[in-house]
Amino acid sequence: MELIPFIGRFHLVVLHLPIGLMVALVLLELTSFSGRRPSPEIWRYRRAAAIVFALTALIAACTGLLLRAADGGSGEWLDRHMWLGLLAAGLSVVYAVFASLRPPERPTGFSFAGFVRTGLVFVLAGVISAAGHFGGELTHGRGFLTQYAPQSLKTWLGMEPSAVLQVSTKTAPTVYEQIVRPMLQTHCTGCHGQDKRKGNLALHTPEMILTGGKGGLAVVPGVPAESRLIQRITLPPDHEEHMPPRGKTPLSHEQIEALRWWIAQGADFECGIEAIPTGVQKLIVRDEPAKRHSSPISDTLDLAVIAALQDQQITVQRISQKSDLLWVEFSSYPDKVTDDVVQKLHPIAPFIAWLDLSDTAITDVSMSLLSQMSALEDLNLRRTRISTDVLGKLAALDHLKRLNLSEVKLNDEIVETFLSMAQLKRLYLWGSGLSPQSVEKLRAPRIHVVTNEAAAPQILLEETEKQ
Repeated sequence: MELIPFIGRFHLVVLHLPIGLMVALVLLELTSFSGRRPSPEIWRYRRAAAIVFALTALIAACTGLLLRAADGGSGEWLDRHMWLGLLAAGLSVVYAVFASLRPPERPTGFSFAGFVRTGLVFVLAGVISAAGHFGGELTHGRGFLTQYAPQSLKTWLGMEPSAVLQVSTKTAPTVYEQIVRPMLQTHCTGCHGQDKRKGNLALHTPEMILTGGKGGLAVVPGVPAESRLIQRITLPPDHEEHMPPRGKTPLSHEQIEALRWWIAQGADFECGIEAIPTGVQKLIVRDEPAKRHSSPISDTLDLAVIAALQDQQITVQRISQKSDLLWVEFSSYPDKVTDDVVQKLHPIAPFIAWLDLSDTAITDVSMSLLSQMSALEDLNLRRTRISTDVLGKLAALDHLKRLNLSEVKLNDEIVETFLSMAQLKRLYLWGSGLSPQSVEKLRAPRIHVVTNEAAAPQILLEETEKQ
C-alpha cells in the first residue's frame, strides 16, 4: 500500500516542529524561576505551545512508525531512536496536561504541578536530544557529527585516531576484506548495517550478506544477474530504486565490476586478492592501520604530511605493500575539492601513481601540479572543468597509462597530444565531444578508447580473461 510510505516520509518534515517548540517551552519555563506568578499571557502562550508540541510529537512518532513499517527497517540504533521518540511523545502529552492547569490566583509557595511541569520539560529536552542524535546518525551514518573534528578533540573523546597509512599485516589477504567489505562500509552499511537495516537487509557481516532482506537475496553466489545488490547499483541514477540513493556517492564502474566479478566467482569470502583482475587492483584497501611510529615508507616521504592529508578526509594509500607509490582520491567530498585543496598534494606529488579527481571543482590552475607528478600512471579527471588548452602539459608524464576525460569538453586538436604520450594505453572519452574521425585516429596505433559509458565495465572483464 503506497499510502503508508507516502505518509511515513513526512516524518522527516514533522519531526522538526516539536524540536523547535521544545526550545520555546524551555525558555518559557525559565520564567517560572522568578518566584512570581506568571502573567495570564505567559500561561496562555505556554498552554498553546504545549498542546501544539504534544500534537506534533504524536504526529512525528506515528509517521516514524509508518516509515519504519514501509522500509522494513531494523537495527539497534533504529530501535533506540524509535523508543526514545515514543517516550518523548508520551511525555509530551503528560506535559501538555500539566501546562494546561491554570495557576492559583495567589501563589502559596511550592507548587507540585509547577514542579512536575518544569521537570518534565527538561527531561523532554534530554530525551528529544538523544532521539535526534540517533536519528541523525541513522540518516548520515555513524560518526557524522565528529567526522571532521580536530584530531585532538577526537583523542579527548576517546575516538580512534586517523590512520596514517593502511597496510595489511595479514598473511593471506582476501578480496572480501580488502575490497568488498570497505566498499560496502562506505556506500551501504549506513542504511544496511548493524545500527540500521532498511528492508531488513544488513551487509556488515558475511552471514548477513548471504541472508538477504525483504526484497530477496542481495548476493546469489555465482549469479550476479540475480543478485539484488547488483541489480540495484546498476539501475539508472535517476531510478527510484537506484542504490545508493540520490544524494549519496554512487559506486564507480570499477567498484561495480569488482562486486560483479566477486559474486561471479561464488562470493567466496576466503578468495585471495591475487585472483582479482588487474583493473581493480587499485580498489584494494589495507585494512589494519599501522602505527605512525612504526610504518616508514621511504626516507624521503614525509609521514606527517600524509597524516595531515588523511585528517582532512583525503584518501592516501600505497598501491602495494612493497611500493612507495601512492593512490590518492577525494571521494568523501569531491564537490568541495578546489585548486587550493589539490595544492596540498605538492609535498607527495612525486610519489602519486593513481589520482582520482573525478567530480571535483578543479580548474586549469591544477594542471601545473599534475604535470609534476612524474610517477603518475592513472589519472581520472571525469566531470571536471579542465580545458583542452592545458591538457598538453600531461605530455610531460612519461608513465601515464590511463586517462579518464569522460564528460570533459574537448576539441579535436587534443588528438596529437594524446598520440605523443608514449605510454598511454587507455582513454575514457564518453561525453567529451570528440569527432568520430578523431576517435578512430586515436585507436589506430595503440590506444584503447572508450567512448560510451555502457562499454566501460567490459574492460575489466577483458582484463580478467588475460589473467
